[in-house]
Amino acid sequence: RITFNTTGIYHVGFFASFTASSNNELVTFRPHVSGSPGLVEVDRWIGTGTDVGSVAMDAVIPYTAGQYLDMRVIVDVGTVNLTFIAAGLNAFRVG
Repeated sequence: RITFNTTGIYHVGFFASFTASSNNELVTFRPHVSGSPGLVEVDRWIGTGTDVGSVAMDAVIPYTAGQYLDMRVIVDVGTVNLTFIAAGLNAFRVG
């Protein structure tokens, strides 16, 4: 979770690599701003759970002081355990 202390325009980046505990899963990553879903998402199909899937996204977005950003994960079927190999979320002010 990243909390923005200064109102401005920010470049936000996210990446993750992971495996799933089951096969044939659509995994969706969506940023949320102060608890509300953002307008963009990135999807990754995992055919075999032991396959390593990866996703990345970046955007330039205005934020107001006090807002916060976090990434959330949705799977299309049932309950799936994801094992993250690497992940990162960053933001820096550009205006």
